Amino acid sequence: MKKVIFLISALVITIISIFVAKPYVEAYQERQKYEFTLDTIDGEIKLSDYRGKAVAIYFGFMYCPDACPTSLALLSESLKDFSKEQVDAFQGIFISVDPDRDSLKDLKEYGAYFDKSIIGTTGKKNDLKKIAKNYGTYYVLEKSSPEDKLYNVTHTSYFYIFDKQGNLSTKLRGFTSPSEITEALKKVL
Repeated sequence: MKKVIFLISALVITIISIFVAKPYVEAYQERQKYEFTLDTIDGEIKLSDYRGKAVAIYFGFMYCPDACPTSLALLSESLKDFSKEQVDAFQGIFISVDPDRDSLKDLKEYGAYFDKSIIGTTGKKNDLKKIAKNYGTYYVLEKSSPEDKLYNVTHTSYFYIFDKQGNLSTKLRGFTSPSEITEALKKVL
């Protein structure tokens, strides 16, 4: 009889533990989906390095004639609605999908041109493809030949907004108005 009570108790505790732990495990798995390690001129960064800050990530390339500079300018404009303390609790990350042309030095300057809180980063081509896939974003380098240096990059244009715990909060179109970006950031700042 004692063995039966023990087994039933163990089973009940196990079932309760599974239901209690499940949301935490799922949240961890979701955060891991978006984790990355990329390069900046100042060294490697990971998304998890910015826990405690709200984060906006944008994928693009520096030679982009329209979507990237416009989207980053809209993000910069939206940051003007926040106090210094709120901006200090924010990190913008521009991920270049064109590491052959976008140097780490140039990426640092490019991000800072739009706002001092935006850093530029890139990585190895295979890593970038995996990261883009995990984020559900898309890009393709449109080279006419392997030697082509004047190619375009077709890419999706989204901001990925993360809360201070590293959870994806919102995915916004790149050409979203500054007021919509502001509203999304208010939720996580």
